[in-house]
This record gives sequence, structure tokens and C-alpha cells, in this order.
Amino acid sequence: MDQRIQEPSDEDLLSAMAAGEDKALDIFMQRHQVRLYRFVLRCTGEPNLAADITQDSFVRTWFAANRYSSGKGASGRTWLFSIARNIVRDHARRRNPFVRMANWFIADKYGHNSTLETIPSRDAEPPAVAEQRELDDALKDAITRLPDKLRMPLVMCVIEGIPQEEAAQILGTSRKAVELRIRRAKDKLRRCLELTQDRPSG
Repeated sequence: MDQRIQEPSDEDLLSAMAAGEDKALDIFMQRHQVRLYRFVLRCTGEPNLAADITQDSFVRTWFAANRYSSGKGASGRTWLFSIARNIVRDHARRRNPFVRMANWFIADKYGHNSTLETIPSRDAEPPAVAEQRELDDALKDAITRLPDKLRMPLVMCVIEGIPQEEAAQILGTSRKAVELRIRRAKDKLRRCLELTQDRPSG
């Protein structure tokens, strides 16, 4: 028999959490923590902060589980990501965007424990590799500079692969609005990269 059929749904787990079952939270975390952490890391750019927000999201989910209602059409994952989105926004209002940009690039490109001092030197790289890394830098920079309204749907749908309908529920908007914001985000990124490539080197 396929064991997956016997796995509880997110909605079942949230109901169990509302009843105080610790094991339900453990299963819920194991199911969603990797993707949630990646999403938060791409939004904040800081591994330690992303880990804290991810943990805080699950804690808040635990304490608010009795208020969850699947009858409103939101899946358990959608509800979790909505909680994380609100925490990210609260932190973003108090953070320097240029610090987020630098930390995000370092963590995403070289590993969660990397620092400015541990980034590999570009001096010994072949020109093609160095050029590709410069393009990567420009893309990370451009994504971080997008307003939250455009960056969040882009990260959710294009990078993390969350369906647009679910992203719309997380963001509290329509699927059409998500689609439009992703298109606008891509247009802004394309223009930014074109400007970067046209810029004289040296």
C-alpha cells in the first residue's frame, strides 16, 4: 500500500496543533521548513535572520492554529507563508536595503556561512567565468532593489515554484495581479541588466 495515502494533510496537522499535539508541529515543520527558509532568505538576505523568522513563523502557526480555517480556501502552506510574509515585511521596514542586498548575495552565492573575507578572489578566474559572476551580481542586486510588491511574487512563483493561485492567497491579492506583478518585475530586471551590460567596464 502507498504509505503517502496515510500521511496527514496540512489541515489535519493544524487541527492537531490546535488540540495541543506537539508531534503535529514536528511533522508540519519537517514538511515545510526547507522551502520556507529559502523563501525568507531570498527576501531578507541574511541567513541568521531568515532562520529566526522561519522559526518564529512556525511558533506563531502553533499558537494561532485554533484560528485556522481551511473553509476559507487557504491551504496550510498558504497560511504558513502568509504568516512568514508578514514577519518579513515587519523586519524589512527596519532594515537597510543595501545591507540586505550584500548579505543576500553572499549567502546565496557562496553558502550560508560565507562572509566578505571568505568570498573567492576573482583575480584568478577566466574572463568568461568572471563575466558570468558579474551578471549574477547584477541580477541579485536588481532583484533586491525591486519593491516588495514585485519581489515577493517573483521569488514565490519564479524561484520557489509556488503556483500563482497560491501566491495570490499568500499575498492577499488576485492571481491576475500576481501574474501582472511578475511580468512587471521581469521587465524591470531586463531593463536593469541591459543597462548593466551597456555600461563601460573599468
